[in-house]
Amino acid sequence: MGMVIGASVEGIVRALEPYGVDGLALARRAGVPQAVLDDRSQRFESDILDRFVLLAAEASGDPSFGLVVARHHALIGQAVHFAMVASDTLAVAWRRLEKYARYVSDHVALQTTQVDDFRITFSVPEPTRGTWLPCDVMAGSLVRGARGMSHDRTLAPTGVALRRPRPSDPTPFSEFFRAPLRFGADRNELSFSLAVATRPLPLANNHMALQADNMMQAFLARLDESSWADRVRGILAKSLPDGLPKRDEVARRLGVSDRALGRKLAEEGMGFRRLGEEVRLELACGYLENNTVSVTEIAFLLGFSDSSAFSRAFKRWKGLAPRTYAARTDWPNRSPS
Repeated sequence: MGMVIGASVEGIVRALEPYGVDGLALARRAGVPQAVLDDRSQRFESDILDRFVLLAAEASGDPSFGLVVARHHALIGQAVHFAMVASDTLAVAWRRLEKYARYVSDHVALQTTQVDDFRITFSVPEPTRGTWLPCDVMAGSLVRGARGMSHDRTLAPTGVALRRPRPSDPTPFSEFFRAPLRFGADRNELSFSLAVATRPLPLANNHMALQADNMMQAFLARLDESSWADRVRGILAKSLPDGLPKRDEVARRLGVSDRALGRKLAEEGMGFRRLGEEVRLELACGYLENNTVSVTEIAFLLGFSDSSAFSRAFKRWKGLAPRTYAARTDWPNRSPS
């Protein structure tokens, strides 16, 4: 199960407007977290996006709905967008997308090759039933994005090969791509002439592109290093003054389902309840050892109903009352009030 960026939801919601469909309501029905609807830079489970895609395609009733979504071109995060727009050429921009595809989604694989022409081969989730919308959106978004980056609405690939079956009416596809089309291909591939791929982009800015590169590299490094337990710890630590949040609430903030979060923590040999106690204990010990706040204040900061509840929990954890623990530590100030 992968993760995708919330910008993908925005594009579908906007694409549903001409059909008179409430895209936000449909997104909530599919299980898209409210945090994602509020902030499109948030990431969430790709399985949820797959459900939303299926519901959206069915609600539109349009076999070429994926191309409508592509016209909104809201499938990538701002950092990726800035890096691509600021690239020297389309070829450089597409190579950046290849390099940072995981920033956008764990469900997308993209490969570029340049010999006699420039080719982009990609894979996306394929349907078990119904719609090939992800395939259409990806192909359409790549072409639409190229037209936008180059400020050339007439730009067209030299060939488009798609794994999806031939639609009952291929006219919208022909009109959109303005290139030879091949459906039912063994892979998804767009071909461009080298003249198009190597044409200088009007907004090329190497300094801006490198800044965006650094941002994405830092994000991917954190993504690789951060365990799910660490992510939960971070949310718990920030939330404790308002009370210990429930697992489903933390899951929504992380962009995953409650069940998925439980499974991910179990794979790391950790449980949600245990994490909550570990975070509270670690913070409590820090407060007591540094003698910066009273026991009553610590109880509030850790989300306990009162100091008695905190004292009982701390004694269960450490076998000592909070004040006794503070007095036994080798810190310079030992008398919390």
